[in-house]
Amino acid sequence: MEIAAKTLSILGLILSLRGSWLIWKFGLPASIDRNGYIYDINEGRDQEQIEEGRKYDARSTFGFKLMGLGFILQTLGTLLAP
Repeated sequence: MEIAAKTLSILGLILSLRGSWLIWKFGLPASIDRNGYIYDINEGRDQEQIEEGRKYDARSTFGFKLMGLGFILQTLGTLLAP
């Protein structure tokens, strides 16, 4: 049981670190507008910017989910430890 608790804690830590890395890497940069508007000479919406924003949003959301799952696994590992 002790090995399972340690394994859960280590796995949770790895998932939390991976999730925080995804959030750091894919946090929405200032140069991407989520609505696709271009603040340049010509005004309009750019489909590439919209797709780029969706990609960043999806990956950062996945990072938050990984962090949450990692937290749960670490908590279970702590509760199961003797």
